[in-house]
Formats: sequence, structure tokens, C-alpha cells
Amino acid sequence: MSATNQTPKFMKAMYAIAQDNKVSKKELKAKEAKKIKGAKEYKKQQAILAKEQAKENRKLTALAKIAAKESAKDAKKAEKESAKDAKKAEKEAAKEAKKAEKDAVKEAKKAEKEAVKEAKKIENEVAKEEAKAFKEAEKEEAKAFKKQQALLAKEAKKAEKQAQKEAEKAEKLILKEAKKAEKEAEKQTKKLEKATEKNTEKVERNDLIKNICEQLGNQAVTA
Repeated sequence: MSATNQTPKFMKAMYAIAQDNKVSKKELKAKEAKKIKGAKEYKKQQAILAKEQAKENRKLTALAKIAAKESAKDAKKAEKESAKDAKKAEKEAAKEAKKAEKDAVKEAKKAEKEAVKEAKKIENEVAKEEAKAFKEAEKEEAKAFKKQQALLAKEAKKAEKQAQKEAEKAEKLILKEAKKAEKEAEKQTKKLEKATEKNTEKVERNDLIKNICEQLGNQAVTA
């Protein structure tokens, strides 16, 4: 009875200790989310910078086209002043305009490729940081879980020892009660044997008296 009443209370105490020492998964996930959020913010900023660079390159291309148009306009004006110089200037201007336009387009494409390349590089770095943060969070969680398991194992061993102690105590009590019951049974058996023996002697004595009386009766009839 002692073991039955004591063990549940002990197990409840063990569970309470384990709960107090349990590492909150919420805290681990909050740290992980903070790291991932920082990495995403960094990626977002780099993407914005890449977009701004591409926008600036498009502006440069537009300005180059405007400059080409202005050069053509100046060439036409120069043509009015001097046909020969105007034609020559027009050709040169058109040539320079085309060249400038080609160069501007080429530079814009190159800048765009560089921006895409940089964006991919940033994306890869962010992905690495996220993976690293996730692994670190997993490692911390595993460490906390291992610590918790060790504590539970320790408490379980302690509970096992306590239960064994209580069981031994209960076993001794049962053995004591069994010996007591055995002695009582022996006592009752001896008492019963004495009573049976007494009854047997009484029956035998009665049978003897009955036989004697029958013999006397028979002798009297014969006489």
C-alpha cells in the first residue's frame, strides 16, 4: 500500500522538474526566424540596388539616344549653313550617333548582366546564410533535447531506485504478514487437531461402552 501511494507523487515531481528544465522550442524558432528575417532583408536591399542600377543604365541609354537626336538636329542646321560641311557633319554625326547608341545599348546589356549575376550571387549567399542559421538552430535544438533526455533518464533512474526501495519495503511487509498468517494457520491447525483427537477419543470411548453394554445384554438373555 505504501508503494502504491508514494510512487505517483514521485513521478509527478519528476515530471515537474523535467518541465522546468525543458528548453522552449518557441525561443529557438524565434532566434531562427530573426536570422532568416535578417538574411531576407539583406537580399531585399541588394535586389533594390540592382533594380536601381538597371534603371540608371536605361536612363543613360535614353540620354544617349537624345544626344544622338540632338547631334542629328545640329547636323541639319550645319547643312543649311554649309552643304558640304553639313553633309560631312551629318555623316559623322550619324556615325557617332549609331556608335554611341550601340555602345550605350552594349553597356546597358553588360550592366544588366552584371546586375543579374550580382543578384544571383546575393541570392546564393542569402540561401547559404539561411541554411547555416537553420543548421545552427537544429544543432541548438538537438543539444537542448539531449540535455532534456539526460535529465529525464537521471530522474527515471532515481524514480526506479525509489520504486525498488518501496517494492522491497512492501515485499518485507507482505513476507512479515505471510509469516504471521502462517503461524496463525499452524496454531489453528494444532487446535483443530487437538479437538479432532479429543472427539475421536470420545467416540472410541462411547463405542467401547456400547460394546460392553451389548455383551452384558447378550449374556443376560442367554442366562
